[in-house]
Amino acid sequence: MTADFELKGIIPPLVTPLDDDGALDEQAFRRSIRRMVRAGASGIFILGSSGEFAALTDACKARVIETAVDEVGGKMPVLVGVGDTSTARVFENMQAAALPGVSAIVVCTPYYFPTQQEALVKFYENIAEKSQVPVVLYNVPQTTKTWIGIETVRRLTDNPNIIGIKDSSGDFDYHQRLISLASSASRFSVLQGDELSIGASVLMGGHGAVPGIANLDPKACVDLYDAAASGDAATAVKMQSGVSSLCEVYKHGGSPVGALKACLKMMGEGSGKLTHPLDDQKPLDDLEILSRILSEHGLI
Repeated sequence: MTADFELKGIIPPLVTPLDDDGALDEQAFRRSIRRMVRAGASGIFILGSSGEFAALTDACKARVIETAVDEVGGKMPVLVGVGDTSTARVFENMQAAALPGVSAIVVCTPYYFPTQQEALVKFYENIAEKSQVPVVLYNVPQTTKTWIGIETVRRLTDNPNIIGIKDSSGDFDYHQRLISLASSASRFSVLQGDELSIGASVLMGGHGAVPGIANLDPKACVDLYDAAASGDAATAVKMQSGVSSLCEVYKHGGSPVGALKACLKMMGEGSGKLTHPLDDQKPLDDLEILSRILSEHGLI
């Protein structure tokens, strides 16, 4: 299937705001989406790592998808994470995501059990054959135990229904090899998942980024992408410095998503509630530090 959108720019991986009962806080979620639209984001990615996808109930995930496509209303692409522990479970998640308004699915390697590269090729080919929307690969080996090897990616670029990869490995040598590979593919995009390398990636030919920090300051990420995409290296370096500085929040709050949600609560966006047991990993003495960082960036 040919994508009806360009996979490029800043595509924030949205956190999933929860109410006190652990259900989706729909109003906070809709406000978050509207913030991304106003900031000029090129799309949104729901049910990724920042969205706590692996810890949410199926009912909550279904509501996230329904609410997102309703709120977006066709104004931007909606990418939905459907990753899971097996092909069968991914197929079930794909059914839940088969709604008008879903633009593409994003699929990490199966997690818990390590997967060999030949099995990965077949895994993604099976998904691409069954999916009614384009497929984006998701390389996040620090949580799945498995890399998507360069040769595996090369083979998968031949599949017309696989349109790109989100690389959150943090390995820039690997990332450069992806960009080089994509340069000879007609319709395959490379998206950076490491906020500290957005500018370098785009300046070197990368197509955009999926930065969790965009939950806090989407406009800074969009401005960084725009500068790098236009070849303005000096401005990109300056903007990258600001985004990297904001990423200091990740060192606090108990976990990366915990830091994001704690910051969003300070910004008046959501309750800050996490899925359990992540919600017991928020050191209270970190809140003053998070508040200072947000204040230095003009976010509170």
